[in-house]
Amino acid sequence: MAVKKEFYGTMPDGTEVDCYTLTNANGTSASFLTLGGIWTTMLVKDKNGQFGDVVLGYDTLENNIKNPPHFGAPIGRNANRIGGAKFTLNGKTYELEKTRGAQQTLALAQRFGCTAALLKQRSPSCGKGEIYDGTFTGTRVPGDGVTAALLSAHGIRVYGEDDVAELLSL
Repeated sequence: MAVKKEFYGTMPDGTEVDCYTLTNANGTSASFLTLGGIWTTMLVKDKNGQFGDVVLGYDTLENNIKNPPHFGAPIGRNANRIGGAKFTLNGKTYELEKTRGAQQTLALAQRFGCTAALLKQRSPSCGKGEIYDGTFTGTRVPGDGVTAALLSAHGIRVYGEDDVAELLSL
């Protein structure tokens, strides 16, 4: 795997932002910024063997800073993917703060001025309207995940994968 680092731009406060591109032996590549881990591109082959970018994002630092829907911005584990907010390791059960990830996600969304968020549909944390119950059995229940509910309560519109067209029309 090849790793390439390039200067991407300078923030208004003088902080330099770099772009890291990871490329595998097949030519598939993914590029990420040191600005919040924003994913800028991912080049993959289509059924005809032609490479295409499958990430919805921006080409300049200026547009990524303005980025109202925050295309490419990850939330990862901050969205609380640990079911039931507890886990067992080596026979010991650890209880986690159930809303910490949601609170961190809200803080980041507010910091960057997000007005909309594209979250994982039906996730126990991110789902809106219907979520998995967190037991990993495929059981769905009506309701919103903790992150989706907190973002919505603070005026941030939440969308799932089926709502991408609606989000793009904003």
